[in-house]
Amino acid sequence: MKRVVFTGGGTGGHVYPALAVAQALLADGSWKGLYIGTRGRAEERILRGLQESGQLDLPFQSAPAVGFPGLRSPRLPLFIAKLILGVAQASLHLLRFRPQVVVATGGYAAAPTVFAAALLRKLRLLRCGILIHEQNASAGLMNRMAGRVADLVALTFPESAGHLPGCRTHTVGYPVRAGLEQLPDRVEACRELGLDPARPVLFVFGGSQGARAINRALYHILPQLLRKGIQVLHGTGMSAGTAWDATAEHAEQLGRLFREVPDWAELAPLYHARPYFDRIQLAYGAADLVCCRAGAGAIFELLAMGRPALLIPKMGLPGDHQTANARSAERAGAAELLLEEPLVEGHGIEAGVRPERLLEALLALLEDKERREGLSRGARSGFHADARERLGRLASVLAIGTLPTLDGAGQVPAGATLERLGTEQLLQRLPRLTDPHDVRYVEYRCLAALCSPSWLERNAGIKLAGRLGLQDALPLLVRLAEDKGRPGLLPRLMGERHRQNGFIRRNLCTALAELPLTADSARVLGAALKDPYWEARVEAIRSLGVLKAEATEAVVRHMARFRLKGNFEEAQAVAWWWAACMPAASWREWILPLARHANCRVREAAIRALDLRVHGGELPLADLKGELDSFLLTSTHFRPRFPLKQAMRDLAGQKAEETC
Repeated sequence: MKRVVFTGGGTGGHVYPALAVAQALLADGSWKGLYIGTRGRAEERILRGLQESGQLDLPFQSAPAVGFPGLRSPRLPLFIAKLILGVAQASLHLLRFRPQVVVATGGYAAAPTVFAAALLRKLRLLRCGILIHEQNASAGLMNRMAGRVADLVALTFPESAGHLPGCRTHTVGYPVRAGLEQLPDRVEACRELGLDPARPVLFVFGGSQGARAINRALYHILPQLLRKGIQVLHGTGMSAGTAWDATAEHAEQLGRLFREVPDWAELAPLYHARPYFDRIQLAYGAADLVCCRAGAGAIFELLAMGRPALLIPKMGLPGDHQTANARSAERAGAAELLLEEPLVEGHGIEAGVRPERLLEALLALLEDKERREGLSRGARSGFHADARERLGRLASVLAIGTLPTLDGAGQVPAGATLERLGTEQLLQRLPRLTDPHDVRYVEYRCLAALCSPSWLERNAGIKLAGRLGLQDALPLLVRLAEDKGRPGLLPRLMGERHRQNGFIRRNLCTALAELPLTADSARVLGAALKDPYWEARVEAIRSLGVLKAEATEAVVRHMARFRLKGNFEEAQAVAWWWAACMPAASWREWILPLARHANCRVREAAIRALDLRVHGGELPLADLKGELDSFLLTSTHFRPRFPLKQAMRDLAGQKAEETC
């Protein structure tokens, strides 16, 4: 009898693919299986439920594991210790069970078992194949690392191959659980769920743990949906952590609806909520429309069932994999996409969905049957019905010690690589983007970067917001500019007094110049004139001029000080600000004192500022003739200009731009 170890977990999205393959392999009695995961996590709870119901006989053993916290995290030593302990414990399980193949489906819970199997193979203590399945379009950290020691990485999306350089990959699709390939009868499904089949049904859920952002938006729009006769089936989630307790919040929101909505007693019978749907196929069968997260498991269950869906990927996940999944489904015509956005909530910023946007998107689909039928057709055409069996065959081949013969690795389709780029790389790619869907995705990435814990990512997001001229980013830019929080210990030791460092404050001023002037941006730029970092002050002066902001008494007072006592870049910027914001008749007061400034670049800026006003018809040249001789025209950085060489430099620069 052949032996197989399954591993993967942390969330249901990493567990269900392993269980689907287990169902296919263990069905004929020629395999014996073992599941190794983390105690107390989704894999143990789900497996226990299947064992108790008699659906699957698969023993469970545990190996400790925690998610990777990042190289700079204070929790890094704990992660390393847990990983070493987990590898040791998984090694004992493997040596006792002695499998011919290990099937891993990702998540941090899979790391100890995969690395233990690779180590035991290296020490010649165990002979087994290692097969990894990557569910997401953007490969996770564990699979990117483990793929290097695996015999094969099976892919759900072809574009995942681009995330796994040096790994042997093959596209097989997503292994959907048995019982989810065929849509149940709608009338029967509605009857079992207590729904009226004559009314439309909206099914909303966020995975096994729930989705706080989706839940909160839904609670706000529930009365509007229910008043239209729409039945709402809601999977609230089982999350019970300190950060968010789904059950407690659900009870609180129901209480609010009872208090604040006068006709809630009449509407309530149309709302059906439960923490988790064990028989989710019934919910799919009853639903006219599904609204959910964009985990690979949910997407491929929807494809298998042919259900039209509105996908809301979670913002800020590693590799932005949910958004990559959702964009792939959208390109295939199998779903529509609603992106989260950072929302300013009290003293913080949280990713969320604006209730009015969610309501608009849901009603547009629920009221358009033809549009939903088109999504259903796209969903059915994108489903690999044999993915579970194909993975089982690959595991069988690896179990006998040979590598499978493949018909080619997954290829990365054109235009599907934006998710792999960092925010700085998106800045470089931006001029070449023409697809509106790609531009929308870059805008989404910009907003996500603005609330990143990494200052480098926030800095790149600020620059991207300016390049895009993204007005939706303005509240976040203002929030960052007015952040009065204390910096970390290391920045304080280096003399930094602000949580947002000088580079961020400078680039905030630059980005604001690319957006329409508002009272908030004028206030931020005015405050930046007192910034301790001189580059931030210079950019604030320049931006006030670009935006032609009102020259208030406070601004004029600062500009006068910079003109007389500031550094040369401040004085230079003031000259340009005067050209944009001050009366032309004030040139003697503002510009003439710069005529003999020690720095030639300040004098040049002063002359060019006068030139702008003269050519703009605001200042007669005759008024200047008596004063122009007072300008000192010597320059310490005079360079002769050779037209032939300059032409060659211009040509070389143009050629370099075309090849970028």
